[in-house]
Amino acid sequence: MNNIGILNECIQKLTNNNLTQKTINKAINEISKFINVNTGTIKRWIELNDVPAYYYIDLCKLLGVHIDYSKLTIKEKDEIKYSADFFFLMKH
Repeated sequence: MNNIGILNECIQKLTNNNLTQKTINKAINEISKFINVNTGTIKRWIELNDVPAYYYIDLCKLLGVHIDYSKLTIKEKDEIKYSADFFFLMKH
């Protein structure tokens, strides 16, 4: 599954498959708080049908999906480390 698929699954989970505009907006708000991005960014991802790869882990965590880090590529691991370091520095 690609990253937009994971995002769509998150929206479906948070709306209990009740996909009205109101519930979708509420789900987008919850996702934006969880992954620390603006709601407009998530809406743009939906419009472009593209979610940056480094949000994959956060979206999986939101879904409760176990992540086998040993199966990630070095590039994916670097992206996770970079984003974790960046957010740590921004919060302190």
